[in-house]
Amino acid sequence: EEFRMFLSEEKPDIVALNEIKLSEGNANRHLCCPGYVSMFRLRDKNPQYGGGVAILIKNTLHYAQVNTFDAYKCELLAVRIIMRGKPLLFVSLYNPPGNILSSPLFREIEAYEDEWLMMGDLNAKLVSMGHRANEDMGLEEILLNGTGMVVNQLIPTYRRFNTIDKFSILDLCICSPGMANKLSLIQVLNEK
Repeated sequence: EEFRMFLSEEKPDIVALNEIKLSEGNANRHLCCPGYVSMFRLRDKNPQYGGGVAILIKNTLHYAQVNTFDAYKCELLAVRIIMRGKPLLFVSLYNPPGNILSSPLFREIEAYEDEWLMMGDLNAKLVSMGHRANEDMGLEEILLNGTGMVVNQLIPTYRRFNTIDKFSILDLCICSPGMANKLSLIQVLNEK
């Protein structure tokens, strides 16, 4: 119910969700929000224990789901959106803990459209982003050898329960250089 209130008050055009924890039978019911079309990809094994991604998109936008990246067998959804007459590839990705990120996947995303935006929980930690130790899961190589730009502020997106000093920046927004110039605000919203 809180999520529906958020959608009705803030009216975002696109929402990327990670770790949706739904089963096939109840996904349509739980992701049904007035004014939005929902797409989801559940985790193949034990989806009720986590994983999976969803994209909610305003039903007034021109879009098409993209299945080009299905061969990578990861928790990813992509849509091609026409905004102001130009295509934008929007990707939601969840990378489970311990999984190495696929460099070929990122190269294919970068080559798909001129403008692209990927949001997700990558479960990767880089010293350059304020972590104590690198557990980069391939992210450093992807960022150094690709065109993608991380546009997050260095604000934690995860805090370990009941601790002040155990935090991480696991959720990232990475986009094409041209898209970075068009983003006016990237913000981590905290529960109140």
